[in-house]
Amino acid sequence: MSQKKVFITGVTGFVGRHMAGYFHSQGYTVFGLVRNKSKFEEAEIPFVNPIWGDLESVPDEALKDIPYFVHVAGVISAKDKNKYYEVNAAGTRKLVEQIKKNSPDFERFLLISSLAAAGPAYDRPRTVQDKEEPVSHYGKSKLAGEQEVQSAISRFTIIRPPVLFGPYDRGMLMPFQVAAKYGIAPVVGKGLAKMDFLYIDDFVKACFDAAHAPAAVGKKYFLGENSLNWMDFWNLMKSASGKKLKVISIPHAIVKSLGFINDLTNTSMLNSDKVKELISPNWTSNSVEARKDFNFQRQADNQAAVSSTYQWYKLKGWL
Repeated sequence: MSQKKVFITGVTGFVGRHMAGYFHSQGYTVFGLVRNKSKFEEAEIPFVNPIWGDLESVPDEALKDIPYFVHVAGVISAKDKNKYYEVNAAGTRKLVEQIKKNSPDFERFLLISSLAAAGPAYDRPRTVQDKEEPVSHYGKSKLAGEQEVQSAISRFTIIRPPVLFGPYDRGMLMPFQVAAKYGIAPVVGKGLAKMDFLYIDDFVKACFDAAHAPAAVGKKYFLGENSLNWMDFWNLMKSASGKKLKVISIPHAIVKSLGFINDLTNTSMLNSDKVKELISPNWTSNSVEARKDFNFQRQADNQAAVSSTYQWYKLKGWL
């Protein structure tokens, strides 16, 4: 099976849209699973051949003779914890079963998981050898999705990305908005919790390279080693926006209380489950295997990437 074709789920989302764009730029015919016509139009991906449906209703015919599959779709936040497992675990299992049935000779199945599947780091960046200890239902469901893939097929590669950002991203939009509109830089605690950040262009290139690297078959990878805390990030934002930013510290006790209140009222995604991720002091990872197996390298300069994203938001009228 040598055709340059790829099937991507979650193609209208932030990551899926950029993933489709990169595969297309490499000469691939891109097929994308699409649920919503208006979101497909908003994603500005006319080069994608839409396959209408969701993980519960992927047409068998659409999966035939496809050599590469990239599974991006998933639930990131939910008020009902069962939704995480229904989509991130059971939905992944169903997709893999359909692929095995319709394209048994596929080349690679690339699963976009999450650093949350491994859990936070503590005294050092996480490695792929460390025991997984997810602290949230989101993380546990992503780990369950990984296990579904590992138990069903052998020609897989799993990527656990850190915090991703860039154009089209609504997940990181709020920090840009509060900085641009209100000159506010909120931090949890002292704002010193460490996280790995990765610009979306670097991420999708790494995914493409991993999907084509023979050494990456049957393995998991982190794409970290760009550790910033929120104070670092706000300094980048200050330079990008040209605005003075007032740092507002939100104590952990208040964040926990908000999570508890939302558990009872079900009015926000910031529930106790998400709070566990938010107050963890270290979300960093080691990328030595990715560098060795598919030459992962971070190209984007942090300031240039944040500034570019800020200007894109302004151009689109999102700020």
